[in-house]
Amino acid sequence: MCFRVVDFSALNALDSIDGSNSGATKRKYLLLDSHFSNMKFEFDETKWEEKNGYKTIRVFDISESSFVQIVEVSPSSEVGKHYHRNQTEVFYILEGSAILGLGGTEYRAKEGDIFLCKPKTIHYVINNSQNRFRVLVFKYNWVKNDSVWL
Repeated sequence: MCFRVVDFSALNALDSIDGSNSGATKRKYLLLDSHFSNMKFEFDETKWEEKNGYKTIRVFDISESSFVQIVEVSPSSEVGKHYHRNQTEVFYILEGSAILGLGGTEYRAKEGDIFLCKPKTIHYVINNSQNRFRVLVFKYNWVKNDSVWL
C-alpha cells in the first residue's frame, strides 16, 4: 500500500473531492510515500505479543489510527467475546479454519475468507481444531483501550 505519487493532477482531484483545495493532500501523500519505503514484512518470532490463548504481531502502521496485524489463535483455544467502541476491522483468513462469531452469526471461517467487523459488533473466535488459525487484520480508527471484553 505505497502511495507513490507521480501524477500530481490526481492529487488535485483528491483535493477537490474532499473540498479542501489546500494542497494538504499533496503533502500528506508525499509523506506517506517516504514513511513506507520498506513494504515487505519480515517475520520476527520475538515480536509476537502473547495473549490468553492467542498472540498478535503488528505488521504495518498505516497511520496513527490504522494498522495491520496478524492474529494467531492456538489449537483448541479462543479469542473471547468483545467489541470495539470506534474501531472497524477487516479480517482476511490466512491459514486454518475456526468458528468466527460476528454479530449474531457464527461462521466457519477458512483460508481465503474475508469478513467486515464494524464498531460495536460483538465478535470472537473458537479454534476447536488441532491446527493454528491465522488472520490478517486491518484495523481502522484504532484508539488505545477501545476494546470491551465481555
